[in-house]
Amino acid sequence: MFLSFLFTPWALLALPLLYWVLPFVRNWSIQAIPGPFLAKFTNLWYMWECRHGRRYMTVYKAHEQYGKFVRITPNQVSIADPDAIPIVYGHGTGFLKSEYYDAFVSIQRGLFNTRDRAEHTRKRKTISHTFSAKNVGEFEQYIHHNLEMLTTQWDKMVKQAGSSGTYRMDALNWFNYVAFDIIGDLAFGQPFGMLENGRDMAEVRLKPDAPPTFAPAIEVLNRRGEVSNAIGCLPQIKPYAKYIPDPFFYKGVAAVQNLAGIAIARVNQRLDAAERGEVTRVDLLARLMEGKDENGNKLGRAELTAEALTQLIAGSDTTSNTSCALLFHMLTHPECVKKLQAELDQAIPDNTVPKFAQVKDLPYLDHVIQETLRIHSTSSTGLPRVVPPGPGVEVCGRHFPQGVVLSVPAYTIHHSKEIWGKDADEFRPERWEKVTEKQKNAFIPFSYGPRSCVGRNVAEMELALIVSTVFRRYEFELYQDKLETREGFLRKPLGLEVGLRRRKQSRSNSKQEEMNNFTMSPSNLTLIEDRPTHDRLIAHAHNSSQPTVLYVSNSSLPACKAFAPKLEALAERTPDVQFLVVEFCTETSDLFKFAPNQLPVLVLVKGWWARTIMGADLRELERGPGHARSETSLFHGLSSAEVTKLEEACVEAKSRAHCPYSHFRVGASLLLTSGAVIQGANVENAAYPVGTCAERVAIATAVVQGAKKGDFRALAVATNISPPASPCGMCRQFIREFCDLDMPVLMYDVAGKVVVMTLEQLLPMSFGPDKLLSAEQIRNGVVREEGYGSKGGA
Repeated sequence: MFLSFLFTPWALLALPLLYWVLPFVRNWSIQAIPGPFLAKFTNLWYMWECRHGRRYMTVYKAHEQYGKFVRITPNQVSIADPDAIPIVYGHGTGFLKSEYYDAFVSIQRGLFNTRDRAEHTRKRKTISHTFSAKNVGEFEQYIHHNLEMLTTQWDKMVKQAGSSGTYRMDALNWFNYVAFDIIGDLAFGQPFGMLENGRDMAEVRLKPDAPPTFAPAIEVLNRRGEVSNAIGCLPQIKPYAKYIPDPFFYKGVAAVQNLAGIAIARVNQRLDAAERGEVTRVDLLARLMEGKDENGNKLGRAELTAEALTQLIAGSDTTSNTSCALLFHMLTHPECVKKLQAELDQAIPDNTVPKFAQVKDLPYLDHVIQETLRIHSTSSTGLPRVVPPGPGVEVCGRHFPQGVVLSVPAYTIHHSKEIWGKDADEFRPERWEKVTEKQKNAFIPFSYGPRSCVGRNVAEMELALIVSTVFRRYEFELYQDKLETREGFLRKPLGLEVGLRRRKQSRSNSKQEEMNNFTMSPSNLTLIEDRPTHDRLIAHAHNSSQPTVLYVSNSSLPACKAFAPKLEALAERTPDVQFLVVEFCTETSDLFKFAPNQLPVLVLVKGWWARTIMGADLRELERGPGHARSETSLFHGLSSAEVTKLEEACVEAKSRAHCPYSHFRVGASLLLTSGAVIQGANVENAAYPVGTCAERVAIATAVVQGAKKGDFRALAVATNISPPASPCGMCRQFIREFCDLDMPVLMYDVAGKVVVMTLEQLLPMSFGPDKLLSAEQIRNGVVREEGYGSKGGA
C-alpha cells in the first residue's frame, strides 16, 4: 500500500511538505524556543538575511523581540547571555564547529575551518608557536615599515591639497591598503604594493605552476566572505552555488578561487626563493615553515598555503574594518580625539611612527581600541557550535540535546543594555576605566576558548601602532553622518569620506615651539656653490652669521656624504657651531628638524625634492626668476608658482573623473600664454571606445574658449599609480595638433613625484599639420622634398 503511494502524483506533492515539516518534527526538543516563524522549518530565511548582509542586525532585533533564547534555524539557537560563552566556546566542553565552516574550505582545511578536534589540536600545536610573544616582537619591523609608507603617501596627498591643506579621501581604502600590505609582508615575505601604488591589485595563480593573472584582492576578499557566509547556512549547495543565476553567488564563488590563487602565488614565490637560499627574514611564513606537530612533522606545501590564506583573511579584513570604524567613531566625538592626541604627544615626542613599546601601555589608547571592538564588533555573528554526543548540555537554565547548534551573538552581547548600561549604543571609551567583571566576560572580539583568534597578539600590536601613528600625525574632518556597513563573515564599513591634513601643533615641548616659531626667507638664507671643498664648507660655516643651505646636485652627493663624519666630529669640538646634515632630504618637513635661530646650520639636500624651506624656494634662489628644476629636466621657462598651479589643478581635476568602468582616474591641466589654466578629466562611456581622455578634454575645452596653436605653454597629467602614466598614443597625437614640440609635459604619480618630458620626447619623429600640404600648395601643384604631392601637379 505504502509503496504504491510512492508512485502516485500525490507523492510528488507531499515531498515539499515533508521537506518543511521533517526538520520541525525532528527538532521537537527546541520547538518551544521562540523565533521567526520560518526558522522552525528552513535555513533559507537565515540564508536570505546573510545574502543581504544584515544577519547581525536581524539576530539583534530578534533577541529584542523574543528574549534571551531565539531559534534562528530549525536546528540552531542563538543565546544572548554571557554565561553561555564558557559553555559553548570554552575549554573541555566538547563542542565542535558546525557544518557552517565547510563553506570556507578552499585549498584544504586550515586552522579556522577544521572541524575535527584531533586535527585542530595538531594544527594549533604546529602553528601557535608562530604567535609567541618573542616571535610577535620580531614582526613589529614589518608593521613599522608599512606605516612609514602610509605616512609618506598621506603627506604627499596633503601637499596635493594646495592652499586648503585638506585632502579629501576614502579612508577605508587606505586602511585596506595598509592592512593588506602588512599581512603580505608578514605572511608572504613582501607587501602587495597597494600602499606604494595607491590601488587594490594582487597576483593570482590557481595552481603553483599556472600562469599569473591579477585581481583586486580587497574586492575578492569581500565577495568571498559574503558568499561563504551565505552558503554556510546551507552548505549542501556549495558545489552548485556557481550555477545559481545570481551574481552574488557565481561571482562570489569565483572570488573564493581567486583568493586561494593569491595565497598560492605568494607562497609559491616565497618557497621557491627559500629553496634557492634567497630568504633570511623572520616572518609568519618562516615561523609556519618551522612549525612541527607532536610527531615532528612539518606542514606540507598545500597545508602551509591554506594556513597562509587563513592569516591573509584574518590579518587584513579585521584590522582595516576596525581601524576605519575607530576613525569614524572618534571623529564623531572630538573630545575623544583631543584626549587621545594629548596622551600620544607625551608618549611619542618626535612625531614619527612609534615603537610598540612606546604605546602598548597607554591607557586611553587601549580604551579607544577596546570600545571600538565592542561597538563595531567586526566579528559580530554568533559562531555556531554543535552540542557534543552524550546526554546533552544545560545552558542558562535550559537543556539542549546532542546535535543542536548553539551560538552566542557577539554584536548582541556587546550592545546589551543589561550588561553595558543605558548608553550601550554610544561610543564612550571612558567606560573601560571601571569595567565590571560581567562586562569583561561579555567582551569577545577575538572569540573565546581553544578556537579563539590565534593571532590576537599581532592584531593588538598592529591596531595600537596604526591608531597611534594616524592620530599622532594627522587631523581629520568627517564628511558623513553615518557609517554604513555590510556583513559577510565580518562586518565591514562601506566607505569613510574624510578630509586629511597634518596636525598644526604636534609637539608640546618648548624645543618644538621654538622650532615652529622660526621662519626662514631669502633675505636670511645663503646659497653657496654646488661643489665646494671641505675647507671652504668649514670656513663658510664659521664665518656665517645666518643659516646656510647648500644645494647639492645628484652628481655631488657622494662627495658631500663623505663630509658628513668630518662635520659631525667638528660639531663635537665646536659647540658654538651647529651642523645638520640631511643627506637625502625628500620632505620639506625634514628641514624643520632643527632650530637655527642662533646657530648656523649646514643642510645637504637632494635635488628638486627639497622644494621649499619655510617659504624660500631653492629653485628660485639657484636659477633666478622664471626657472624651475626637476632631477633631470628644465621646466622650460615655468616659474615655481606656475608649476605648483599646474600640479594642483590636474590633481583636483583627477578627483572629478568619470571612470565607473576602469576606476582609473586621470586629471589634466593646461597652462595657456594668458596665464589661464584649463582642466580636464577622463570621461568614460558604457560603449568603451566612446570615452575621452583627460588631456583631450582639456585641450578641446581650451580650443572652444578660443585658444589656438601657440597659446599652449605646458600640460600636466596626474594619475593614481606610480611610476606616473604618460598620455596615451591617441592623446599624444591630439596634443601634437595644437602644441609645439618643445612644450613640457609634467606627469605626476600618486605620491606627487613628477617626470618631465617634452612633447617631442614623448612623440619622436611625429606626424603633424606641418607635414601636410596646404590647400594653396595643392592647387599650385607644389611638390615637397618629403615626397608629398604629385610631380607636375594638376
